[in-house]
Amino acid sequence: MKKWCSIFLSICLLFVSFQSSYAEENEPNDVFGDLLTQYEYQRSDIDYESEILDYLTEMNAEMVLPWFTQWWKNPLDVHKNASGVFYSISEGWNVPSKEYTNTGLFQLFLGGMVRTGHVVMYLPEIKMQPFPIDPEEPLLDGIKHVYSANGYMFTEYDAQAVRELCDGMPLEIQTALADYLYSSTYAARCRDRALRKLPKEQWYEAYQKISLLAKGEGIGKEIDDLVWDLGPDFDYKPLYEGTIYVMYSIFKIQKAIRDEGHSWDGSFEYLTPLGKLAFSGDSNSNEYRGDDYFLIVDCGGDDTYKGATAATATLDRPVSVVIDFAGDDTYIADEHTNCAQGSGTLGIGILVDEQGNDTYTVYDNGQGSATFGVGILWDGGGDDSFTGRVFCQGAAQFGVGELINIGGEDIYYAFYSSQAFANTAGYGLLLDTEGNDTYTAEPYKLMTPGVHGHNDNVNYSLCQGVGFGRRADLYDGHSMGGGMGVLVDLAGDDVYTAGIYAQASAYWFAAGLLYDKAGNDIYDAYFFVQSGTAHMGITELLDDEGDDFYKARQAISVGGAHDISISWAIDRGGNDHYECWYEDADGNKTSGGLLLGASTANGMGFCINIGGDDIYDVLDEPNKGQTSIGFAQHRVNNESASYRNTFPDVGIFIDIGGNDTYSRPICVDNTSWKQESDRYPRKMSIGLGVDIEEGWIPELKWQASKSKE
Repeated sequence: MKKWCSIFLSICLLFVSFQSSYAEENEPNDVFGDLLTQYEYQRSDIDYESEILDYLTEMNAEMVLPWFTQWWKNPLDVHKNASGVFYSISEGWNVPSKEYTNTGLFQLFLGGMVRTGHVVMYLPEIKMQPFPIDPEEPLLDGIKHVYSANGYMFTEYDAQAVRELCDGMPLEIQTALADYLYSSTYAARCRDRALRKLPKEQWYEAYQKISLLAKGEGIGKEIDDLVWDLGPDFDYKPLYEGTIYVMYSIFKIQKAIRDEGHSWDGSFEYLTPLGKLAFSGDSNSNEYRGDDYFLIVDCGGDDTYKGATAATATLDRPVSVVIDFAGDDTYIADEHTNCAQGSGTLGIGILVDEQGNDTYTVYDNGQGSATFGVGILWDGGGDDSFTGRVFCQGAAQFGVGELINIGGEDIYYAFYSSQAFANTAGYGLLLDTEGNDTYTAEPYKLMTPGVHGHNDNVNYSLCQGVGFGRRADLYDGHSMGGGMGVLVDLAGDDVYTAGIYAQASAYWFAAGLLYDKAGNDIYDAYFFVQSGTAHMGITELLDDEGDDFYKARQAISVGGAHDISISWAIDRGGNDHYECWYEDADGNKTSGGLLLGASTANGMGFCINIGGDDIYDVLDEPNKGQTSIGFAQHRVNNESASYRNTFPDVGIFIDIGGNDTYSRPICVDNTSWKQESDRYPRKMSIGLGVDIEEGWIPELKWQASKSKE
């Protein structure tokens, strides 16, 4: 039965909009529909003309992921689609099968693979064929295979050395290690097939340039040209197939050691053409230089891993895996390391740490990061800390990057393009299943300060559920759509801190999603945050339970949408407090506008709060708080022939239930209101708000996770 449950979930994950179920509502009135009708609108008015969106996509971006236009063309289905993503993550991280205790590593990768537009071997336990491993000397056979497949001689003298090194190791462990040797050899060939359209003499140069791109240093025409040429030609399917083989070899090692209890208190280390293979079966505290290894299995002890651990340190290291079963471990990588701690640059890097209070420190490009590759960090338990600068903690471009953290009270710290970030053709996931966690995208120690009026005292973050594309219509014209960045936290009182573009934000044909299932949470950030979107982006911030505090200090936030973007900010349950202002250098309150369900330049912004006694504290001044709480600003002259006059501006605010407090006189408990552009007051400005005691919203019936028993 477990096997078929696993298969069913795998199939469901193929569809981004998959929903397990929806909650039937029994409230008597459709609040959203009634609000529209009251002001002579209907749901069909909240839409974009499909043919124009197709034209804009063709003109403005290449490599747009296939789900994006479906979401874009159906703005009222964004929550349905986002909930499908959230559900598959919330329920997919712990999925047993007939053979393995938990296939969550594969299930979550499968979701990322599909969302980058690819379907490969989604039923591996049915379709995978076993390797022809010698049952009498399995580890020796696996090593021989690596040598043979890579064109190296392996003598009888070498064979005898292996026999002596693994003497006494149980055959079950040897067989699992041999399966990894076969799988990684196959995955290395898969990586090469993914690159086959690029002349082989250019591979090393490509690796160096891509490494710079992943470390945030890839600025320049040569790197741009490489990305533009390689992006469409890179064949992800063989790379992803090889990744699945490697994942199932990890499951076999876990099964032999953790689940079946086979043990060996010896140690084994051997150099192969793909790198060193190491096994430590005792509880000693070991130190490894990760650059040297393509597999480390360590069964105990407080270990230290330095350098490119579980990462593709060079082009000739296409696969690297670390499995650490126990201990409070330390992972360290400095600025001289290309990638580390579950990172794939033109390859596959997977780090699995089963338990312990672990410390992860990387400079750039690590902790579940990928560029033309797959990078995954899975931490199975403990109170952990993750520290990095750029492109880390679930970050991807042209591939899948995931950080999955099971349990514990954890700390995440980064500066830029991290914590569930996705650039072109990327899927970046950060999942934390429980505990009171702290997510910080450093806003104040300046590294990437804001420009163009975005606040030069605060960093651009691009963190905590952000999708970002390359906008080049003002430059060389080579625009590229962005990816999907997803942050999911399932329990605990969490704190999210960031600067600009964060906490469910998106830019240029991309999506940024954040789901917090439970807990009394704090969100603190500046501009384009908390489901704030600019320039053809789609976002949702969904908080299901708890008394939450939202501090959005500047503009276009908390369901704020700009330039043909769609933003949904949804809070279900709890007494919530929204504070949308900050103090300037003189101690005066100030803010931006377009907050709490507001839009401009053909955006669609929705802010929905269901239940609880809530506080909405915004300024009631022109160009500040007055353009908030259900406001739409259509900016095109009525007489213009621009396509923008076929698109509405939509700002919808709805609060259902509770005794609520508003700082703006226009907003009152148990009333409705309309606000529209003062420049061009016309029907295309759909700025509406309502506070009502009861009712439901059909668009929100979709569940993001299973209800509590």
